Amino acid sequence: MVWTVLIGLGFLWIVIKTYATSDGLPDIPAELLTLMGLSSAGYLGGKLARKAGPIIQRLEVADGSVVLKIFGQHLSVQPRILVDSVEIARENIAVLEPDSDDPNEFAKGLKVTVPEATAKTRDEWFSQARMVAIINADSQRAEWQLEMPTVTSIEVARPDENGQRVVTVSGLGVDAGAVLLVPGTVEEVPLAPAAGDPPTKWTATVKSWPTDQADVTIRTSSQARVRYTWTPPASDTSVPKPQPPPPDTNAQIDAHRQETDEAAEEPGTVDSNQ
Repeated sequence: MVWTVLIGLGFLWIVIKTYATSDGLPDIPAELLTLMGLSSAGYLGGKLARKAGPIIQRLEVADGSVVLKIFGQHLSVQPRILVDSVEIARENIAVLEPDSDDPNEFAKGLKVTVPEATAKTRDEWFSQARMVAIINADSQRAEWQLEMPTVTSIEVARPDENGQRVVTVSGLGVDAGAVLLVPGTVEEVPLAPAAGDPPTKWTATVKSWPTDQADVTIRTSSQARVRYTWTPPASDTSVPKPQPPPPDTNAQIDAHRQETDEAAEEPGTVDSNQ
């Protein structure tokens, strides 16, 4: 493309220099035609020598130890794979699903065992941003990224007549399909975007909410998880705190009478009321 632009500028310069004396467009110099032919031949030769590049369509993470299942097209059967810029050892890469059209060259699925230094569990894998790169033998590459949302604040409204509360999450990168994991429960509530494009606030209606400080988890559709420590406002009275039971007044009076009687029966004690 750059070479074609240069040739076009050169031809335009020739037109400007000869327009006063020429009655038509000038001839293109044979040297320029030769150079353009060589450039096109080199481009086509590179395309013919290079095979199709890799395409990552889906990435799954198995439970337990972190094992990645990468699905796509034109994945080399002997690729270089980098996870967070760290190259994976060749013995930790296996073909999961060969490409039926060219099984000796490409695969449709690869299995990659991630070292524990990168992530030990599935939850740890999804707790931060990740980048996976596949590099074929001809140096063509494809990348997959796990992006983390940013939560700046979480506000909890007063309960309505049904005891439900509206939770408002503010931040960036919370995509469609994200859910709010209610602390202290197994409840997962979908987050709905508020006004704005892109939205910066999402809301969810919950049945219960903790009374004290708690870690709130937001899970995106790509399974990325971000935690935010929610602290109730100092003047917040929307969440009633449990009160201790009132003292048993009768029991206290009886105990006091018993102590008085025991003291009166001790030797040397004189009852002034007698």
